[in-house]
Order: sequence, then C-alpha cells, then structure tokens
Amino acid sequence: MPIGNGAGGTAEGKLQLNEDSVWYGGPRDRNNEGALPHLSEIRKLIIERRLSEAEELAAMSMAGLPEAQRHYRKGCIYSGGGIPEGEALT
Repeated sequence: MPIGNGAGGTAEGKLQLNEDSVWYGGPRDRNNEGALPHLSEIRKLIIERRLSEAEELAAMSMAGLPEAQRHYRKGCIYSGGGIPEGEALT
C-alpha cells in the first residue's frame, strides 16, 4: 500500500493514526435529535438573506452532542527500520 505524499523515499515511513472510534471507546452517535425542528427556520433566514442570524441559530441548535469530542489517543505505524531512536511508546 503506497503511503506518503511522494516527497522522499519509501524505505522508511511513519503513519500517524488519529481515529477516535478505533482508539478510544468505540463509535458514538453524536446526532442531535433536537436539531431538526430548527432547520426550517434556518432555511427561511437564509432565503431572507439574514445570514448572521441563520449562522447563529445553526451554531446554537445543530451541533453534534456532546459538543466536545473525546480526546484522541494516537498511535504510529513505522515501516522500514523499526521505531526511531527517541520515539516514545505510549
């Protein structure tokens, strides 16, 4: 599997993993069930070119829940020569 951006060789590489559903607690349903009742009002405000009001209402009512994600625990996959000197295993 090719990995990288094409700058540099392919003999060694480091792929950083940063995916919360794999690394911390499994998948979550963050859908906000209270968002739908506000959708028609947001659309109306957009049609009326009241964009600041539409944006404010969308920000207050349409965000996923809980508003903050869990923290990510990243990991790395190294190819080539193993773990480089100075890299901490956590």
